[in-house]
Amino acid sequence: MTFFFIQFYPHQTYSQTDLEFGGYLQAWYIANHDEDVLYTSTGNLPVLNVQTEHSSSFKIRRARLTAKGTISETFSIRSWVELTAENRSLLDLYLDAKLSEKLTLRSGQMVMPGQSYDTSRHFSSKLLLVERPSVTTKISSMMGYNAFRDVGVVAFGTLGKLWYGIQISNGLGRIHQPGFTFFDRNFGSGLIGGRVDYEIIEGVELGAHLSTNQQRNLIQHGSEPIDINRTSWSLRASFENLLLTGFFANAEYISFNSNDDNWEISSTPGEPFSLSGFYALTGYNITQNWNISARFDQLKGNSDNFSSNQYTFGVTRLIHLDSTEIARLHLDYSFSESGPMNLNESMVVLALQLKFIP
Repeated sequence: MTFFFIQFYPHQTYSQTDLEFGGYLQAWYIANHDEDVLYTSTGNLPVLNVQTEHSSSFKIRRARLTAKGTISETFSIRSWVELTAENRSLLDLYLDAKLSEKLTLRSGQMVMPGQSYDTSRHFSSKLLLVERPSVTTKISSMMGYNAFRDVGVVAFGTLGKLWYGIQISNGLGRIHQPGFTFFDRNFGSGLIGGRVDYEIIEGVELGAHLSTNQQRNLIQHGSEPIDINRTSWSLRASFENLLLTGFFANAEYISFNSNDDNWEISSTPGEPFSLSGFYALTGYNITQNWNISARFDQLKGNSDNFSSNQYTFGVTRLIHLDSTEIARLHLDYSFSESGPMNLNESMVVLALQLKFIP
């Protein structure tokens, strides 16, 4: 298995602006993937058949480049670009005004705080398992985020042991064609929300978020006007080195509710729809360079008795240059089952991450 990686070194450019470049690459080898797939047979009476598909493959999961321009101690600008063929796009482009440790104002397209900890503050370059729990990514998407991102303004900072973030944003996800007006709606529509995380004692943290996405007479790409009414909230608890040095655990519960005129995944558009679930992760840092972890995540919806349970186990090897992490190697096994059709999926993944982030 051969991997290629280009490392970018920070350097100064003209004028008073310092420019830094970096990025990271996540390359997967899926050693085994078994998945139950539904097929509909044709005829007078359609019948659903379940077939199991087996596969193995190489995959570039993420390939991202970043550029950061520091204008002064107060102002900076940053961008992140995703280069994979499936999701090639501008992820982030935002301007920061750091007024103090207690308050930073950020405007542009970025990851927003008004969602779960896993999708708002846990970066993909620091994942202990190769993928996030589906409950966090699913609810983030349903709330109106795209890749956990939206366009708007955020105020965040730290007050002692409290971290906070407050947002006002479009509620329509990333803009894929900048400069092109792709939506029309009543004045005042958008997504507002916030998140807090508080360290009770050293190594023990509690957190929560609450957000609402309200759109009135929304028109997208010439669609008929619709109203959107969605809310989400979450609670999280985590601890590290509390019971045993090297031992860590965290759990998060997330809830989502909507009452939209047009709801894509609901079998009864216009009817209230809800989705909720949680994940619980635990692990042990054997050494500075080795850790093991396990996670259970569950997702349930009120439409068609939908449910999903997933179990994931992983071993991670971290590689450092001096005190800086430059690579990590994952070996993960996951198994999931979903209803109401009792579909199963399992996967063994070997993943390599190489990174240089300024």
